Amino acid sequence: MGATVLVDLKTAALRRPDGSIVYFLFENTYEKNLYPHEPRWSCVAIGSYDQVLKRIFQGAAACEGGSLQGRGRGLLPETFIPRWQRALRTPLTMPDVTVRVEPTLPYSRDEENARYRDKLAGVLADQGRPELAETIRAGDAITLELYADLDLVLALHGMDGPVSPWRAVRAEQAREPAAPELAPPRSREPAMAPLYAVWALDQDLRIGKFGDAPVAVLGWTYRAVGHFLGQYIYPLELRRTGISAELIRRFREACLSAALLPDTVRITIRLDEPPDVQPWQWKCASRIAAALGGTQETALSTTLGELRRAGALRDLSSLSAAQLHWDEATFPPSFPADTAPAPAA
Repeated sequence: MGATVLVDLKTAALRRPDGSIVYFLFENTYEKNLYPHEPRWSCVAIGSYDQVLKRIFQGAAACEGGSLQGRGRGLLPETFIPRWQRALRTPLTMPDVTVRVEPTLPYSRDEENARYRDKLAGVLADQGRPELAETIRAGDAITLELYADLDLVLALHGMDGPVSPWRAVRAEQAREPAAPELAPPRSREPAMAPLYAVWALDQDLRIGKFGDAPVAVLGWTYRAVGHFLGQYIYPLELRRTGISAELIRRFREACLSAALLPDTVRITIRLDEPPDVQPWQWKCASRIAAALGGTQETALSTTLGELRRAGALRDLSSLSAAQLHWDEATFPPSFPADTAPAPAA
């Protein structure tokens, strides 16, 4: 399996005139299937603490799925996140550097570069710099100064920007010594672990319920853990630094040990085309209906047992939330006991 291998990581930071801190995350990585293995540093995130922590949690989800690994071993989210937290305690100082924004991307077709220039120009215009937007549209590069043009750099290279952060700054530009005074504060707000329950559709697929939210298909365990990380643990980590590791382990164990959902559970599947449903998802619903004998109705009510006997669980797991309704009254009578809410450690 192809994967990115993480060799090392480091952080840098700068303080804005208003006192807020901007962080830079750098990873030293190589691609597992490309030889020779030559690790290279690259910037993977630029932004506020909230923003770069979100990028860290995205990386943690990649660790769970195996696409981001450690050197010679696996890399778990509950070790990956604390590594970044330790690095953030002693960031290097990011000096004022020149940032060059090119109007094209390497190895891209003309039409792709035209769309790329439109995105760049749109960001620059929205930031009140129409003259820079016109320069990009004309096919010319622009040069920014990191400190003076930081808002532009963040708009272009930040978490929601159209340009990768590694195109803005390089790891070797960050300067010693470390500046612990720029580290994010360790938050100690009260935090409560989420209430959840997880069940198995089959050997691989899981469904879950979080708090008052409707039951939803979570997919394979690695996808379920990735969903849990981004939706529930990331906000808790912002409130209470260090809460993540034990909660991740508990949720993974809940997925691995999940009880099989009974055949008697009832499900309603929409066979029309709800908004925001992809064509391939509508085809999945149509295949389920055909496997169960077909219907002319706009919705199909069935049991999980019938879907299992028809071999339709993979199509079921591909449906959007808008297409699928689980009758929770037919579920087991209570959540498993180990999912009761617990205060953060």
